Amino acid sequence: MTTLQDLLKNNKLIKYNIRANTDNFHRTNESIAILAAATSNRIIKIDKNIFNHKTKQEQINIAKKYMKQHFNKFNGSLPIFGKITSYSFFIDEEIIINIKDLNERL
Repeated sequence: MTTLQDLLKNNKLIKYNIRANTDNFHRTNESIAILAAATSNRIIKIDKNIFNHKTKQEQINIAKKYMKQHFNKFNGSLPIFGKITSYSFFIDEEIIINIKDLNERL
C-alpha cells in the first residue's frame, strides 16, 4: 500500500473526503437540483494538509472526529436522504475505513 509520504513525494494530488451513507433512499419526486444540493451534505471535504506527516491511524482518528461532528450537526439524519447509517473515509478512490457502528466506534 502506498503511504501518504510516498504520494506527497510524487506530487500526486490527493483528495480526502468522508461520505455519509444513509438508509435505503429512493428518489420519488425530488428534482435533480434539489438532490444535487442535498448531496453536498453527504460529503465532508478535508484539507489534505491536516494529514501531512500523520500515520494511517492518526489520519483515521482525525477522520473520526469529523464524522462525529457531522453526525451531531445533522442529528444523525440528512435532509432528503434519511438516517445516517455509516461513514466511509476515502483517500482518492481508496476506502480507508468504513464505520458502521457510530455509537461505539466514534
